[in-house]
Amino acid sequence: MKPDLKKLVIDIRSIPEAMHRYPTEGDWWWFGDLAPDEPGTLHIRVSDNQPYNSQVSIALHEAIEAILCRENGVTGAEVDKWDKEYEDYRGLLTPESDNDEVALPCGCSVTATSEPGDDIHSPYYRYHVAATLCESLIEASMPDPEPDEEDDEEGEEEPGEKKESI
Repeated sequence: MKPDLKKLVIDIRSIPEAMHRYPTEGDWWWFGDLAPDEPGTLHIRVSDNQPYNSQVSIALHEAIEAILCRENGVTGAEVDKWDKEYEDYRGLLTPESDNDEVALPCGCSVTATSEPGDDIHSPYYRYHVAATLCESLIEASMPDPEPDEEDDEEGEEEPGEKKESI
């Protein structure tokens, strides 16, 4: 039996990067997932050091990934275990070393910018890829971020000054 969507709660919040459970821009977990017909609450956290548009697209990526994982039998515990082990390998990259990548036991590479879900051996690879495609579409559909005040000041005219037109 599928969970009743009317009972699904999604809690999305932005938090300081240091408050994540491990190094990441976005994280998700289910709470209260006690029975097949009770979906519980999906908790999503995104880093607050990102622009608003990125926070929205990352949060929606996390929601899509979490729901696809759940629907296809991949547990949050499996995702967390993979992500944390992946980040442990990333921790072997040091600024002092000449290595710009580290090999996982499967033979795939971890780099400073690679994502755990992009590894084909990840238990949630297919669902991460689907969520990434959706994230890209969402990001492309969002309006451009508001310019910073500094950018606004550069384009202002001095009183009595005219801008040249082309």
